[in-house]
Amino acid sequence: MNASLPEKTCARCGRRFAWRKKWERDWEHVRYCSNACKRGRPGDEERRLEERILAAVSGAPARGRPLEELARTPAEREPLRQAARRLALAGRISLLQSGRTIDPRDLRGPVRIASPK
Repeated sequence: MNASLPEKTCARCGRRFAWRKKWERDWEHVRYCSNACKRGRPGDEERRLEERILAAVSGAPARGRPLEELARTPAEREPLRQAARRLALAGRISLLQSGRTIDPRDLRGPVRIASPK
């Protein structure tokens, strides 16, 4: 992202997004990175995914548990990753890659979930 532009984190997907000209007048009220995220605000299904992640973390070893293990179907992988990003941003879990905690907004590739450190 361009370092000179202000950034926010999307309330739904947990990804980072930068200021855009069309948001100039109401930047302080922008919460979602796209219209798709705005239409799909976190609801009951997303809360259930978050609870599943928290339950898995409570019994996980110190080195964490692969997030992809929790996906029951391939279509559930991205919503599960979004739920994990939201939980990590809230400080309720840690996301690990190569044994190190990562910033959830920069999540790429396989990840492990663990209790927050």
